[in-house]
This record gives sequence, structure tokens and C-alpha cells, in this order.
Amino acid sequence: MPRRAAPHAHALQQARGFLSGLAAEDSKVYQERRLLGWSPEQLYSVVSRVDEYSRFVPWCVGSKVLRGGAEGGYLEAELEVGFQVFVERYTSKVTLQAPNKVHSSVSDSRLFDHLESTWLLRPGPQPGTTWLVFKVDFAFRSALYRHVADLFFSEVVKRMIGAFEGRCREVYGPSSLAAGGGGRRRAVEGGGGGGGGGAVVGQLQRQHPQPHQPHPALHQSQTQQQQQRQQRIEYKPADGEGSGGAGGGAA
Repeated sequence: MPRRAAPHAHALQQARGFLSGLAAEDSKVYQERRLLGWSPEQLYSVVSRVDEYSRFVPWCVGSKVLRGGAEGGYLEAELEVGFQVFVERYTSKVTLQAPNKVHSSVSDSRLFDHLESTWLLRPGPQPGTTWLVFKVDFAFRSALYRHVADLFFSEVVKRMIGAFEGRCREVYGPSSLAAGGGGRRRAVEGGGGGGGGGAVVGQLQRQHPQPHQPHPALHQSQTQQQQQRQQRIEYKPADGEGSGGAGGGAA
């Protein structure tokens, strides 16, 4: 006669089936590209000071460097995040390449199967500007954690760049892309539309105003010359400008 499975074996199989249903989903990846109004060195200084994160990073309630430092290109820091009854503490291993890259990874968390973030900093089209690419890749260990933390952590990630912008503004002053110079910059970056080209043409016209009342005998020839000059004006965006813009998107 075939043997009957022991009751405890059947219970174990049921438990395994239940736990397999709580397995973590595939990784979530968030990436954003943005043009910021501070130099790469300034942004790198803010990002690399991990011990100051608790002062401005959303819901980061504790941050301290355990060993190493930015000067040596490697550090380990203990970070604690908290929101209402949710609290998580983990060690972040950070590698740094001044002033262009900061990468961190987490492997000892009860909440995350993995958590990696990368900051890439490249000089922008004007002095005092930076092309920033921020990417974070994470996955939760189980659905029990995921249901509690998924929406919360996604919101934290989306607010990260804004928090670091605010810190740069606090430490180094207003963005070089602020109202005034920044407004003109955004108009030029608009590319092929009438806004950018019109701004450039309008500026050239203001620098070379027409005579208020030209002599009648010269009116026709001056008008023809102006038309020829207008036809020669063609705006060509510099490298890095155009459709890329300052905006970013999730990948």
C-alpha cells in the first residue's frame, strides 16, 4: 500500500506554498535626468556628505559614517529611514569618484532584497551648470514588506533630487538657472520652436536698432539689407541642447 504523507509534511508543503506567494517582485528602477544650476563640484560635495543626509533627505532620521570617507573614495554609512510606524536601518556601501560619480549599495537590509543608487554628474552647457543623472534600483524581500513600503519608498525616490537641489541652494545660494539668466537659458533650450529662435533674433535686433526715421532715399536699400541680414540669422543649438532638455523620465 502507498504511504500516506505525514500531517506535518503536508503542513510544511502548505507553508512553503504560502511563502512562495510572498516572494518579492522584480526590481523597480527609477531614473531621472535634469539640468541643474550648480557646478559638478558643488553637487558632488553635497551628495558625498552622507553624514548630513538626515538634515534634508526626505524621511531620513539618522545618518552617520561608520568607516572610510569621501577623500579615500570609499565609505560605509548607517542610514535610518522612518515614516509613522515604519522604521528601517541599514548599512550603505558608497564608492566615490570626484567630482563625477557617487554609487551606493545595500546588502544587509531586512526590507530590501537589494538597493542601489547612482549619481552621475557632467558639466552643463554653461559654467556653473551640471547635467545630473540619478538612478535607483531596488526590490523588496517579500510581499509583506512590499505592501507596507512600496508606495512610501517610491515617493521618497521621486523627491530625492528636489531635496538635494534645496540643499545646494541652502549651501551655495540660488541656482544659476534662476529667473533672469535661467529664463533665457530655458528659452534657448526649447529648440526648434519659435520661442528660442525668436529670443535670439529679438536680442540681435535690440543690439542693432533701426534708425527711427530713415531718409526716404535710403529707406528701400536699408529695408533690403535688413531682410538679407534676417535671412542669414540661423540659430543652431550647442551640444547637449535641444530635445534632451532639462527634464527627465522614469525608466
